[in-house]
Amino acid sequence: MEDLFVKYDSSLELKKLGYNEQCFGFWSSKNTYRRFVNDSMCNSDVINMFGDEADEAPAAPTYEQAIDWLLKTINEGKSFGNERGYRYDGTYFSLTWGGMTMKVTTSKEEVVLELIKILKGEDE
Repeated sequence: MEDLFVKYDSSLELKKLGYNEQCFGFWSSKNTYRRFVNDSMCNSDVINMFGDEADEAPAAPTYEQAIDWLLKTINEGKSFGNERGYRYDGTYFSLTWGGMTMKVTTSKEEVVLELIKILKGEDE
């Protein structure tokens, strides 16, 4: 089931970028995924639960949650022609910007990593 969630390093990056949406679980360490027992929670809930240790315990969004949040955050304030998105054709994910394909991959994790780079301005 862990393969449905964004990996630890990317989840930590998302947290640093302000991701604070409800998730089903979190990473208590680099290799340990934990499910929230009662309900979904967000990064601020993890901070309340773990205090100082929460810095290294990010919420673990699904790939769909992360990609949707990243695209929404990237596209805020952009004109229509510059919107970025991604498509899945059954085999490949295509990152697009203004109708042009920028990256093709078979990995959702790579899509998340590329979108993180775009949000941080490291894609230029």
